[in-house]
Amino acid sequence: MLPVGPTLPVGPTLPVGPTDPVGPTLPVGPTPPVGPTLPVDPTLPVGPEAPVGPRLPVGPVTVLAAPVMPVGPGGITTFSRTPPATWVTLAAAGPVLTLPIAIVGVAPVGPVTPAAPGGP
Repeated sequence: MLPVGPTLPVGPTLPVGPTDPVGPTLPVGPTPPVGPTLPVDPTLPVGPEAPVGPRLPVGPVTVLAAPVMPVGPGGITTFSRTPPATWVTLAAAGPVLTLPIAIVGVAPVGPVTPAAPGGP
């Protein structure tokens, strides 16, 4: 192993140079003049209201094939949605039918009830 040489002495601290003087504050230039106010165009006349067209008829309700399911009497007993059809159970004089129907232009009201597995 080689021997370690002597520690070198630290040189003198150099003096800090003079601070540069701050230059003079420049004057602010003049504010440019504001141009003239432009004239406002006259208000254009409002045209006549367009006539309202005729009301479009509501599309038909399409009844799809569905199995006959005996259910207790009493009007509409269930209302659930299984895309693409909406299932409605209707009471009739005989057995109650559960029909999937496609409703056109009617938004569902309330929460959507999912269909039970294997049927409406």
